Amino acid sequence: MKTKSILLSILSLSILLVLSGCGKKVELPVGNDISDASYLSDGRFHEVLIDTSVIPGDFYKSAGVCNDSGYSYILSSYDYSSAANVDYLVSLDKNGNVGIFNNVDKPITVNNGSLSFSSVCGDLGLLDHISNDYDCFVNYSEYSFDVSGAFSSVCNVYITYALENGMGDTISEYYRVNWDNTGKCISVSPVEDDYSASYSLYDSEIKDLNNNFYRLTTSGIIHTDDNNQYLSGYFSFINSGIFSYGFDHVQIINSDSFSGIYRNAENKTVLSCFIRDVSVSDQKAIVIASSDLDFDLMSDVLAFNSENDKVDITVIDYSDKSLEKDPLEGWSLLKEDVLGGFKPDIILNTTGNDEIFTSKLVSLGLPVDLKNIVSKDSDLSDSKFTDKASSLFYSGDSIYSIVPSYTYRTVVGDSGRLSDVKWDINTFMDYADSTDANSMFFMLDHKDAFLKRVVEFNGFSYVDAKSGSASFDSDEFITFLKYASRLPEDISEANNMYYWGIEPCDVLLKDQICNGIGNMHYEAIVSLRNNYVDLGFPIGTELGSGVISADNSFMIISGRAYTNECWSFIKKYLTPEYQNQLTLGIPVTQSGFDQWTTVRFGDYRYFSADSYYRDGVEYIAEMVTDEEADMIVKNINDCRRMEFMDYRIEQIVLEYAHQYFDGKLSVEEAAAAIDRDVEAYLAS
Repeated sequence: MKTKSILLSILSLSILLVLSGCGKKVELPVGNDISDASYLSDGRFHEVLIDTSVIPGDFYKSAGVCNDSGYSYILSSYDYSSAANVDYLVSLDKNGNVGIFNNVDKPITVNNGSLSFSSVCGDLGLLDHISNDYDCFVNYSEYSFDVSGAFSSVCNVYITYALENGMGDTISEYYRVNWDNTGKCISVSPVEDDYSASYSLYDSEIKDLNNNFYRLTTSGIIHTDDNNQYLSGYFSFINSGIFSYGFDHVQIINSDSFSGIYRNAENKTVLSCFIRDVSVSDQKAIVIASSDLDFDLMSDVLAFNSENDKVDITVIDYSDKSLEKDPLEGWSLLKEDVLGGFKPDIILNTTGNDEIFTSKLVSLGLPVDLKNIVSKDSDLSDSKFTDKASSLFYSGDSIYSIVPSYTYRTVVGDSGRLSDVKWDINTFMDYADSTDANSMFFMLDHKDAFLKRVVEFNGFSYVDAKSGSASFDSDEFITFLKYASRLPEDISEANNMYYWGIEPCDVLLKDQICNGIGNMHYEAIVSLRNNYVDLGFPIGTELGSGVISADNSFMIISGRAYTNECWSFIKKYLTPEYQNQLTLGIPVTQSGFDQWTTVRFGDYRYFSADSYYRDGVEYIAEMVTDEEADMIVKNINDCRRMEFMDYRIEQIVLEYAHQYFDGKLSVEEAAAAIDRDVEAYLAS
């Protein structure tokens, strides 16, 4: 009995050691490479939060500036009786004492339905040709200060009036209005001829007092040239330790100071002055090179930094370096830097999972193999992957990318016309040839949009990254090229065709992204005004298919000193706490997917409504049925194709396609040129 007891004890101990990983914490290999602390100092500013509670009332802040004597800003409130903003100039000294609280002296106003002008305006001639009654609207926007506290604004005067023949006409003029630092108007003048009103601060150029150019982004502020091209970073939210839902106003003084009005983590609007922090960071840096930066990632990074005393994370947002803040172009620029020798600690692809690039990095021995730690990390013991996620992202002998969620993208069609067809490329072209002036295949489709769709859905049919070969000279792709040549040149021409050239216009197909079952159902029936069928995009002689796209993917680079700290940041995206609350993106774990199919089955929609209007007709948006939900889940689980995302290859396709459209190349020559350049790119 004693021998048996000893054997049982040994067996129990063995089982315990196996389950606990032999008592050792699973860790990644650690190298010696440490990112320079200057990464954490880049764009770092010290914030001075201005206490505006000394002014009571229901105001919002329009603009503000910091100077040597204190702070000046504009407070605004809406006057319902005059249907206009009432603006106040407020000045505080360094101790927060109110020095000035004056009404902004507006030179152009509306009184009892008529325009009024102060003597400062002179003769603007606005009403010279109006002899009948008119309606008018005046709006002051784009307030900005100089360092003395003097400020200016753009005033838009909009007038509608009747002509003698009974027809109507409008006048819309813009004026630059200048005030001194007490709020007294000192001049009014027409704005420059090329002025256009900005609908968003993020769409407009920003100048400092020395006429240097800047651009506001979700990452912070970047310094640009006069063509809006990236020159360098200026201000970083993350390095400054500030979470923001976005700036409402920015006033840049010089390279070392600016003021801003932004919405903080509590979504409250605050006015702050920012002074460049020139101290050297004593923290070690983890550098994330990312194709983009959104508010969720910013929040996660700031939370990590606040909880970690050993190392801080900073993010290089490569979309800032693209002209249109395009994550795809940002990803292309990131890849160039990494292949050129730059070694961040983490590479984050917010555009998907780039298999071609990953293969190149693996051949260089750069990414860490995460398979062992994914399977043995105790924090992930309850995180079991779905069969779909396993087959797409977590199969094989190695795991180099962590994908937290994915999207199902497909093409849905009008079930009344397309339910019973064999949706291959021949059927696609038969329908394309039969569509008349009252029908469009895809909403507002044009040449570039269609070819991008072809590459994204069918790119892996034309590109073999392992062999380095391309087959864009296939009959299938040439057929698509010929079809694209018939489409409108650009979105402007497509708009004219859809809204002005065709009445009414039926749309037979729609790109559909499925992040939620109810969302997919609602969006599909709203677009098609009918019951829909999931067709997928046609490929060869096979039935059409949807594609799976990773929402984002993380890689950890080997040889770095903080690989385990990198893992502690990334692994949270696989935990039940994160996976089970996903609403945008399909979870990769079974518990998350089960939750997704339950919660996202319901009335989750981008548009929260039971009905919608198209062309003046009301349609009922019925809830998704059990059968429809089962169909969507089945199509997701049955999907075997991955979306193809490669900015450089996409640009090669568009370059030679346009030479074909312009008559410079035959369609066969264009396809052969695409193959040649793609293969050269794959070999580089």
